[in-house]
Amino acid sequence: MLASAWKNVSESLNYFATNDITDQNIKNKLKHDVLLRDRYLVLWDMVNTLVDLSQNIFAVLATTARKLTYFLDMAHLIDESFSSLCRFL
Repeated sequence: MLASAWKNVSESLNYFATNDITDQNIKNKLKHDVLLRDRYLVLWDMVNTLVDLSQNIFAVLATTARKLTYFLDMAHLIDESFSSLCRFL
């Protein structure tokens, strides 16, 4: 379920990238294009929800785990993977 949600996020970011939406013109396009604005707001909410959910899952795992270092190593790997994905997009 998390993977499919992150895939939707990736597809939305790809949509923005392929439709010539840049940091310089995003404000203007969001002001004038209602559908684009709705898609952007859904993306924003979805990312916030996914991050909150992931943090909650990690908190439960960290408090119930015998070895916290394993999960800290995993969090570091996830952070590196996410950073690489962001650089790619």
